Amino acid sequence: TARAFAEHAKAVLGAQGARFCGDLDKVITRVAVNTGGGASLCESAASLGAELFLSGDFSYPQMREYAQRGMCILDIDHYTTEIICRELFEKMLHQALGEACPPLYLSEENKNIMRIALVSITALALAYLGFVTFYKFPVDTDADNLANGIKNAYKMLGCTLGLFCAYEIDERFIHFETKASWWAQLLKLIIGIVPILLIKSGLKQPLYSLFDGHFVADGIRYFLIVIFAGCIWPLTFKFFSNLSKENKN
Repeated sequence: TARAFAEHAKAVLGAQGARFCGDLDKVITRVAVNTGGGASLCESAASLGAELFLSGDFSYPQMREYAQRGMCILDIDHYTTEIICRELFEKMLHQALGEACPPLYLSEENKNIMRIALVSITALALAYLGFVTFYKFPVDTDADNLANGIKNAYKMLGCTLGLFCAYEIDERFIHFETKASWWAQLLKLIIGIVPILLIKSGLKQPLYSLFDGHFVADGIRYFLIVIFAGCIWPLTFKFFSNLSKENKN
């Protein structure tokens, strides 16, 4: 049945959730599958006689339309359905090219390399901060230049810590969608830039007051900028992607 297939697909793909539209008790003998976003292929799936179409990024009106026409729609999110295709292509490339196969983006090995790189950059930023803070510079060192060096060290550390946190959060929870129509992309850009500018400029004096003028305020401010850009802002991307699809439909 469609219910049994949906439960099985969700379990096999490790999906946190799924959307279904159609008759859950319908006996399914022909399934169409498209990894990632297959909303534009609904008509093709229906014309091929599919009784259930598994993919991602369907709009609600679209799901209702094809369910009424007799084809069940199972929407498991874009990333979860797409990642299985990437893993398949990776295996095929390794079988064909062997050791000549270049490292692939999103492989588990590359994820670890990215983590090592981010930890290394953060360690270098911390080391630089320690150097400019505790090293005994000559007495004739320009005080303003040294102060700027310390300030920039805190900013660098805040950014690298933010990048590390944003990368881990995205890998584990977000997997943000980037596709949208041009006007949705423009709205997305405006909605993202305005808060970033507010954090950068609006929080400067409050944080300086909170930390009594210490440059740690700059580190926290830049950490918040990166966290917003890498974790909070991308949470809106799926909304704009769905908005584009609904407007098209």
